[in-house]
Amino acid sequence: MNIPITSAEVYMWFFIHVGVLLVAAAWLTVSAILFPKFTGRGAVILGSKPWRSFFIGLGLFIIGIILFAVMNAIPFAGGKFIAVVIGLSVILLGLLGAGGLVRCLALRVYPKEMSHSVRSLYGISLLVVMTWMLPLLGWFLALPTTLILGLGSIIQSRTPKTQDATTEA
Repeated sequence: MNIPITSAEVYMWFFIHVGVLLVAAAWLTVSAILFPKFTGRGAVILGSKPWRSFFIGLGLFIIGIILFAVMNAIPFAGGKFIAVVIGLSVILLGLLGAGGLVRCLALRVYPKEMSHSVRSLYGISLLVVMTWMLPLLGWFLALPTTLILGLGSIIQSRTPKTQDATTEA
C-alpha cells in the first residue's frame, strides 16, 4: 500500500523544523543578552569545568524525565498537564542555561572582544542549533548534551561565587 506524500507536505515539515531551530537559536541568543552576568558566569564554569556541569545537568535531566513519565502515566488531564509543564520547563531551563554555552563559544571564537554583538551571538547560537539537525547523532547526542550542559550551567551559575567577588574588587 503506497501512501502518497505531496511536495507540500514535505515542505511543510521542512519549514516547521527550520522554524523550530531558528526559535531555539533565538532563545539561546536572548538568554545570553538578557542575562549577561548570569550567562557570563555560566561561560566561565563551562570553560573551566564542563564535566561537572554535564553531570549536574544530567541528574536534573533524568529527574525531569522520570517526573514527566510519572505524571504522564496518571490517567487524569491534570496529571498530563503537569507532565507537559515539567517537560517544557526542563527544555526552557536548558535553553536559558545554554546561553552560557553560547557565551563560552563566543569567547573562544572571538577571544579579543570583551562584549559580543547580537550578530555574533546569534551566529554561534545557529551553529549550536545546526548540530541538532544531523540525523541520530544530532537528535540523540548534540541536542540532549546542549540541554544537559545548559541545566548544569544554570544551577552552577545561579549565585556569584566568592572568588568572583574578589576578582571584581
